[in-house]
Amino acid sequence: MGIYIYLTEQEKPLMKKVQCAELNELFKEALFYLPTLLIYEKCREVNYGFLWLKTKYEYFYDVYHEHPDFNGGTYQARLQLSASGSKERVSAYLYGIINHALYILNQNK
Repeated sequence: MGIYIYLTEQEKPLMKKVQCAELNELFKEALFYLPTLLIYEKCREVNYGFLWLKTKYEYFYDVYHEHPDFNGGTYQARLQLSASGSKERVSAYLYGIINHALYILNQNK
């Protein structure tokens, strides 16, 4: 059983982009091949060193696959735990989607 969230029409466009330009470009390319992808960006403040003198911000991402509901107004999305976390993990998952789509396209030629 998966982890699901429910989205409204206003929340759905917010989950189609991220702040990191490199990851956003990769996400848009993967979105071309798999339009059900959604991504949510979280920022966490991490303190290194003595008290808060060395503050660093870390970004984490949650990747979802959209599943339209039957009533037409509410959407549900399934969290993809294997693809959520650091930028590197999300990038690897998105590259996998792109490579698989290109492989399927080349097999059909």
